Amino acid sequence: FSPLSEHLIQSYGWRTAIFVVGLIALTVYVVAAFIIRGSPEEMGLEPLRTSAGHNQENGSADPGEFAPSMSVSEAMRTRNLWFLFAIHGLWTIGLAVCLSHFVPYATDLGIKTTTAAAMLGSVGAMSILGRLSLGVLTEQWGVRRSIVIILSSQAASMLLPIIGSSPWILWIFVLAFGFGYGGLASIFPLATAEFFGTRSMGSLFGILLLGSTIGGSVGPLLAGSVFDLTGSYRYAFISCVIFMGMGIALAAGVKKTA
Repeated sequence: FSPLSEHLIQSYGWRTAIFVVGLIALTVYVVAAFIIRGSPEEMGLEPLRTSAGHNQENGSADPGEFAPSMSVSEAMRTRNLWFLFAIHGLWTIGLAVCLSHFVPYATDLGIKTTTAAAMLGSVGAMSILGRLSLGVLTEQWGVRRSIVIILSSQAASMLLPIIGSSPWILWIFVLAFGFGYGGLASIFPLATAEFFGTRSMGSLFGILLLGSTIGGSVGPLLAGSVFDLTGSYRYAFISCVIFMGMGIALAAGVKKTA
């Protein structure tokens, strides 16, 4: 939606742009509500993954199996939940910085607004490819290892705007970052089921999303404050790399339950 939003803003103003984008989103949500299929149980089918085999080596369940289901209160007494909560928040700080500040960062470097919007739009496009391909690879790598690998790639991509500012470097950055973004977004729901089972999956995933809400609130404010103080986004990107590094360390500490 970034190129479309930019065109609407330039042609009709930001108020009209927000209204049109909101109307499109509302239409998509309403249509999706009617075409999304229910859970396997609601359709008279058996879920493919239901029980508790574990692969201790790579932090994943054996093919076709999830961990024993926990209640919300049981899960909240485990470190895994709070590690994943923190990982989600730390990762989202970098994501929010990219989504909210990339266009002003790029235009400050002399890139046209329409080109910067197209670059930002490519993050969403690449995230689709990331969801499809990295989601499949997660079945081979395991959830914990996948989070470590993909979050590491996200941190590495955040180094690109630190070490260079040419348009081709920024294109590589947004494509790589978007690809990893889609992969991680597809893994967290699976991680919820894999570490805590499916009984309270909705509530527990909601807790993880609270972590991303906090990170999404902190990221733009952090980057804006750093820019106001230094006149540059360099240290904001460095901060994002540090936060993602903290997330990688936490992901390495997530353990399967017996």
